[in-house]
Amino acid sequence: MTERTEIVASGFGGQGVVRLGQILGEAAVKQGLHVTMLKSHGTEMRGGYVRSQVVLSQDLIDSPMCETPDYFVALSLAAYNRFKNTVAEHGVIIYDPAFVEQIDDTLYVNRKPCRPSNLLLKILANRFSATPSLSEQWPNCWKKN
Repeated sequence: MTERTEIVASGFGGQGVVRLGQILGEAAVKQGLHVTMLKSHGTEMRGGYVRSQVVLSQDLIDSPMCETPDYFVALSLAAYNRFKNTVAEHGVIIYDPAFVEQIDDTLYVNRKPCRPSNLLLKILANRFSATPSLSEQWPNCWKKN
């Protein structure tokens, strides 16, 4: 792990953006890492803007802000357009192709389409059947090239 890993997830209310940040943070804590998480959202209960910022580090974290995220999870076109230019040059943009239909090919980052609805179906299938594990089915979703 690098000194600091920054992850930004953004979309609209009801998509699980805050929950994603919480899950990543809790998993990192269980791995013995230091974690911070910031969330911001509009005043709407569902459908408004939502962002989750998670910082992971083996060392103490000096600032919880994600200025050049290593990973950006874009769950809406508005979120993609707002944060695509902040991703680090070595970073990865993971996007939902159902909502992010126009990809900026001028960016020097890795782009990975990943439909959360398909992912959820695979998780449920894993729970109730003897199918391969999620990491075997989606081996490259979180890898940097």
